[in-house]
This record gives sequence, C-alpha cells and structure tokens, in this order.
Amino acid sequence: MPNFQSNNMIPGVQAYQETFENQVYFGEEHHQVWGQAPLSGAARDAGNTGQTETLRAGLLLGKVTSTSLWKEWDPTSILGDQVIRGILTQTTNTQRLGANANRLMGRILISGNVKPERLIVPGTSALTIVGNASEFDIRSQMAENFLFADDVKI
Repeated sequence: MPNFQSNNMIPGVQAYQETFENQVYFGEEHHQVWGQAPLSGAARDAGNTGQTETLRAGLLLGKVTSTSLWKEWDPTSILGDQVIRGILTQTTNTQRLGANANRLMGRILISGNVKPERLIVPGTSALTIVGNASEFDIRSQMAENFLFADDVKI
C-alpha cells in the first residue's frame, strides 16, 4: 500500500497499516443506512497498538457537538461524543504528513443490522462488545437504530 506520511520518504510500497477487513453488518447492504461524515483529525483508536491514528473498521463513533466532527465514542465525555451515533466501516488514517487532518470523510453505518462480535470499543484491541464492561451501555444507546445479530431469534 502506498504510504505518503512524510515529504522525505521515497514513494513506494511500505508496511501495511491495516491487517484485516471487518464487516460489521449482516443482511443486504441496501437494508442498512449509510453516511459519510467528517472525522476529527484528533480521533484516536487507542486499541490499535502502534498505529493509534489509524481508526479500524468497526470502531464505535460519537459526534462532537461544537465542531460536528466525528471521533471515537467516549462514555465519559460531555462534548457530545458520549453518545454512539454510528460505526466506522472503513479503516481510516486521521493524519496526513504527520499532522491531524479534519478534512477526511469516514464511511459510517448510521442504522441497520450489526454483528456485536465485530464491533470495536475504543481503547480495546479485541473485536467484540460481548463481555465488555460497557456492553449494557453500548446496547442501550444503539437499540433505537441498530438490530444486533444475537437478538435475532430464528
């Protein structure tokens, strides 16, 4: 994958910054509600060891009210991002040339059917909300707009 993080780098193939793809939804793609929104350049994925500026697909997102920028969900915040508004569905780097970039757009799942074992709680490296200390809070906040796969009875 091309990497242009510095003006002093020789263009070419560099080390991968993402190592997996993550499909967080189930069912038909057209049954989900998608959106694109500006990501905060200050957003960080603390669970993505060594690459915290790279937000992984599946990360729970909130929206900072004063700036209208989206960032990782923070249940202790009072800026608006304490409410889960969506799920990032494409891995995205929030920096360009070593500086925060508020102009980047993220593909976000706003509403639909989700797999709880594919969601990422900010600050954790594991894929899943199941068994997380915040699981009840996460499910409560997402219940209005999302259907969880483990809630479907067949």
